[in-house]
Amino acid sequence: MEKGRPGAVPLSQLHIPLLNVYPTYLSPVLFPSLGVCVRSHLYVICIVNLLVAASAHGQAPPSTDRVRDPNSHSWWVYAGDHSIHGPWGVYSEVQIRRSDFASIWQQFQTRDALTYRFSPRVQVVTGYVFTYTDRYGDFPVARAFNEHRTYQQISVRQEVSKLALEHRYRAEQRWIQNYTTGNDFYWRYQNRFRYQLRGVFPVTKMTAAGHQWYLFFGDEILLPYGPNHGTNSFDQNRVFAGVGYRVTRNNTLELGYLNQFIIQRNNRIEESNHTMRLQWSSSTPIAKLFR
Repeated sequence: MEKGRPGAVPLSQLHIPLLNVYPTYLSPVLFPSLGVCVRSHLYVICIVNLLVAASAHGQAPPSTDRVRDPNSHSWWVYAGDHSIHGPWGVYSEVQIRRSDFASIWQQFQTRDALTYRFSPRVQVVTGYVFTYTDRYGDFPVARAFNEHRTYQQISVRQEVSKLALEHRYRAEQRWIQNYTTGNDFYWRYQNRFRYQLRGVFPVTKMTAAGHQWYLFFGDEILLPYGPNHGTNSFDQNRVFAGVGYRVTRNNTLELGYLNQFIIQRNNRIEESNHTMRLQWSSSTPIAKLFR
């Protein structure tokens, strides 16, 4: 049974944090609802975000005050970024996240979105996410729960010699199922900001058929803000690396390692989730998918 949540915050009072950096080729009026922009200077971007990450982590109590909970996970992912017509496209993603490597559920997640590409380097996205989270680890949640989420995102791509970099900024509005007693629950509203830096370095030259081996690496920090996020100002950090193979010009297969570091909402448990991640990605245009 759903209960109304006391102290609900009107949407008019919600805001998204603004980073005071803008790319020279992207006007802030193009995506004002996101409120997140970057300069075209790579090193400014990296320094600013590293300082933000360090500051956020420094606000949390020392890790010696917490209990560490290591887990082994496996994430199985399909991600499709498909153009429809001109700059418009759709994005669809399914993630099967298992714990104890593959024996029990960690999470199940679907993501669907509308995309618009201003240029080959700049894409904006808005969409919806459904997430089911199960009980796992030595310090699990009291019971499994659902989450509904909307989000806005901007991705900016850059090249430094052979290294391809992508900066992804994402603002999330989350409605999390919060059980009280028995089957009674309410939807707790929270905001979260995410920044991901991902790099891709080719190992071989691309063949005429589009085949190519490459290495990838990156890091993503997830920071809650606004009402109802509790005493903790740091949510997660995900560092990852692996090897990828371009099967065709529009399809890739990646195998890698991801460490998901989570500070639970109780601010007492630190999860260190060692994760094998296998992902199939497709950028085949919609028209070609249904031929």
